[in-house]
This record gives sequence, structure tokens and C-alpha cells, in this order.
Amino acid sequence: MVVVGKPGCGKTTQIRRLVRRALEAKRRVLVVTPHENEWLDLPPVHPSYPQRMATYVGGRRIVVRELEEFREVCRLFKHGLLVCDDCRGYITTDAPDPTVRTMLLSCRQDDRDLIAVGHGFTTVPPLFFTYATHFCIFATTDKVDRRRNCVLNFPAVEATVNLVNREALQNPHVFKIIKNE
Repeated sequence: MVVVGKPGCGKTTQIRRLVRRALEAKRRVLVVTPHENEWLDLPPVHPSYPQRMATYVGGRRIVVRELEEFREVCRLFKHGLLVCDDCRGYITTDAPDPTVRTMLLSCRQDDRDLIAVGHGFTTVPPLFFTYATHFCIFATTDKVDRRRNCVLNFPAVEATVNLVNREALQNPHVFKIIKNE
């Protein structure tokens, strides 16, 4: 799933609901964030022992600021929900990365659900749109047409963005979820 929306629209609240549901279902959760002051209710994965991502139980967070650190997450985390919060903070290019691509391709085989989060369409790397099963769209000021080439159902996404942006004038926390088909 790709979640996009401007700051303060409710993305984190919605993602926290999904994380809570996963934890209640006894699934593993890892939140990857570039911000040390977010997701503090989850214990950290100690940066000196990244291999523990493969074995812990419950929910954890890890602060990642470099692509190479995220590659390590891609290699190690399986069997759970992986939340890539503000992913542009550690994936700073639109160029497809082979390790990230492999991780996205193997989500089903590795029993990994993925949520990529950004403030707009250009703050989530294109590869995540290509492999997303769903889009969760909050109000955004970013241009959806910048991802025209990597969204299967671009007309539906564009229409949903326009609808959500109109409805957000009355309710700033409105969002819609659509399938990428």
C-alpha cells in the first residue's frame, strides 16, 4: 500500500491503526523512519544489531537515513508488516534500486506486507507505486501526474485525488483507498 497526503491530514493516525491491528493479530511490525523523535512507543532495533530484525517478536522501529541502511532492512525483515514512513528520507532518488525491487517483488513469498508513506506522490519513489496493491489517498498538493507512468489505474487515482482534495475542504482528514489494478 502507498499512503500519500499533506502534513496533518491523518496519515500517521491511519497507519497507527493498521500497526495496532497487525500487533493484535500477533504479527511482527517494523516501522522505518528517518526521524528519531517519531514512533517512540515502539522499542528500537539497535543499530549495532540489525540482524535482530529477522527474529524479534512484536513491533519495533528503526531510524534509517541512508539507502544502504534501508537495503539491510529489505534483506532482513520478513514475516510481518513493514512501514516505510517518510521513505523519501532514505530513498532519495527515483532510480530503481535492485535490492528494493527484489524486496517488493518477494512480499508475498516472504509474508511481508508493506506500507510506503509520503507527503505527496513525488515523495514516494516510483517503484513503490508500481508494486502497490492499494493506494490510500489523503489531501495532497503534489501533482499526481508525476506518477502517471508507474500507476496502473492512473485515471482512477487522478479522479480520487481530485475528489479527496474537494472533500478535504470540509473534512481535512478524509481519505479514500483504491486498488491498483
